[in-house]
Amino acid sequence: MTKRDLFILIIKLFALYALITSLFGVLPMLTSTMRFEWTAFDVLYLLAYIAFFCFLFYLLTIKSDKIVDLLKLDKGFDSDFIQFGSIEKIQIIQLGLIITGGLIFISDLPELIVGIFNLFKANVQKDIEDTLGFMTPQNNTYLVIDFIRILMGYLILTNHEYIAKKLL
Repeated sequence: MTKRDLFILIIKLFALYALITSLFGVLPMLTSTMRFEWTAFDVLYLLAYIAFFCFLFYLLTIKSDKIVDLLKLDKGFDSDFIQFGSIEKIQIIQLGLIITGGLIFISDLPELIVGIFNLFKANVQKDIEDTLGFMTPQNNTYLVIDFIRILMGYLILTNHEYIAKKLL
């Protein structure tokens, strides 16, 4: 495998991770702040945000070879090849997908468990505001988002071979 191929793979894996974290991390935060008063500017801002990240994902996945050329990432090395033994490109992508899916799954699992616990506690206990303070579960949006992120991490973990073939 050449160093150029390695940098292209790293850029594509970063693009996938950035897309998932931005869509399920920042996007819900933006929509929750604009939940009460939706103006035309808010809708335009939200659409521009989504369009920017879709464009960035397209740029990082489809045009990753141009980015390597632009940043000259493959220049200045002694040899052009990296010896990984018998590891191929698809195996490196699969490893990156397993790491990405695992990070997403592990990072959101505690938040989902705490959210479910708080929801259970709110349904059982009458004086919930005294025990939870500002974390009253009146809005379960983040609980749903955490569940979707865990589901995405699980799907990436279980379908890493299929996704790796599509990324190549």
